[in-house]
Amino acid sequence: MLTVSQQITLYGDFNCPFCFVLNEWLCQLELEGRVIWQPIEHEPKLDHKVSHTKFELEKLSSEFKEVLRRDTGVEIKLPESRPNSKLSLCLLEWSRKVFPEHFNALKNAIYRALWQKGLDISSQAVLETIVSKIDGLEVSSYKTILKEYRGVELGTKEWLGTEKDRIPLGIGPQGNFYQGLGTKVDFQEFLFAGIRDLEDPGSC
Repeated sequence: MLTVSQQITLYGDFNCPFCFVLNEWLCQLELEGRVIWQPIEHEPKLDHKVSHTKFELEKLSSEFKEVLRRDTGVEIKLPESRPNSKLSLCLLEWSRKVFPEHFNALKNAIYRALWQKGLDISSQAVLETIVSKIDGLEVSSYKTILKEYRGVELGTKEWLGTEKDRIPLGIGPQGNFYQGLGTKVDFQEFLFAGIRDLEDPGSC
């Protein structure tokens, strides 16, 4: 029987469409619990004004069209703009510590809120609605949530330390890199073997 290679880490950000598709593939393969998903912030300076500039909107549109061109088998919708992901990443990092049993459900819900419903995940109100729909998950203070930014920073620093300036990024147990989206078959082979190097332009 095939088994998932040990110690595979996947780095991703909520506001990257390629990371969203890779996460959906992970769900379809029912292998979420067999990898370490490390949230990182790849555009920390992104705010509402910047995200609505012509440059950022065209970049987002280009990435979205590339996902569609690949026919990934994943439902995806182009959001109005690329939201800042800081609060949502902090929320996910907090859940890893306080409600680890809800980590994957929360991760998936946030990704889908942005890339299938077009919701602004930088909004606390949107995140509150997402949390309210996950049984057993409760957040008492979003000010407390922001204290988890240190964990996001550490994950981001770790990602930057790989000197592979793209996401999604996977690292296998032997230090092999899975860079970019690739295909679902590529991804499945990496998960089970952990020794395949891949460099694909489909990335943020």
